[in-house]
Amino acid sequence: MRDALCPEMRKTLLDTTRQQFDGRIFSRGVYAVTDGRHFESPAEVSMMRGHADIVGQSLCPEVYLAREIGACYAGLYFVVNYGEGVVKDWSHQDLHDIFYNDAPMISQIIIDTIRKLSAKGSCECRDLRKETLLKGIYNK
Repeated sequence: MRDALCPEMRKTLLDTTRQQFDGRIFSRGVYAVTDGRHFESPAEVSMMRGHADIVGQSLCPEVYLAREIGACYAGLYFVVNYGEGVVKDWSHQDLHDIFYNDAPMISQIIIDTIRKLSAKGSCECRDLRKETLLKGIYNK
């Protein structure tokens, strides 16, 4: 997919994140999507090694659905574990602690990003929508 993420929203999100988070930030890479009902197995992690920079469960189908309606889309993805078999075992308490300790910061980044975005925008996201049999419905 060409320009999967809105360049304006992505830039604003990155700038806001850099202002509030002093950890390592990746601004580009290959994102492999897996089914969200479970964590990847060591075999799946091994298969994806060398083909993806990050593996997650929350980029698709959202990015496709946003494109279908001509909406801007960008995402903020925190690494919470390094994949099965990559580092020492982890517990659900470890993930719980990461989620709940970082939730206030993540929430603030999202709120501040939304405040900075223009309601009209000058991106081309709405024009990148693919032709559909429902185009008469969307163009009203």
